[in-house]
Amino acid sequence: MVKEKPNRIYDENGYRLRAACVCVKDESEREILLISASRNRDRWIVPGGGIEPLEDASVAAVREVHEEAGVKGMISRCLGVFENSHCKTKTSVYLLIVDHLCEEWEEKSLGRRRQWFSASDAHRQLGMYRPEQGAYLEMLISLGGQQNIMHIPTSPVVRRFCIPPIPVAVINNVLSPQKNGIVTNAVKG
Repeated sequence: MVKEKPNRIYDENGYRLRAACVCVKDESEREILLISASRNRDRWIVPGGGIEPLEDASVAAVREVHEEAGVKGMISRCLGVFENSHCKTKTSVYLLIVDHLCEEWEEKSLGRRRQWFSASDAHRQLGMYRPEQGAYLEMLISLGGQQNIMHIPTSPVVRRFCIPPIPVAVINNVLSPQKNGIVTNAVKG
């Protein structure tokens, strides 16, 4: 079964807008959750995907991590927006502290796996298949809990900017959007 993709969203320069979460086991940020790639189950990636029409990047990141990795948690901060000129994507990346692993999730039925790695092993895994995602971990390590604006040398990825953490109400609304049988829109943070 192939997952249907909603309309893709692009910026004024033709870059596809995406959102992702670097998922950590706890506030020590020593263990990173990666998921198997959809096209090659032996490769590991950071969960993330396209932003839907009228969807905030932070809401998309939480939705994507729930669909692809089957986890819930709290976004603690933004790691930045990473531009990949080769793939023409801009990915808003957040740090999510996992507090719940779902037994079943949407993409598990498609063969998606998840696994915890040490930060260095996660970086090594990403370097073999998705080096642009390795830049997310480089930023996590270099920031050490700080949010500052800087460029990173990993070409073709460039960190652009940070935004503030996401309110809990937004995350809860995304993961439980139905009230009285009516789908509600997530509140933008």
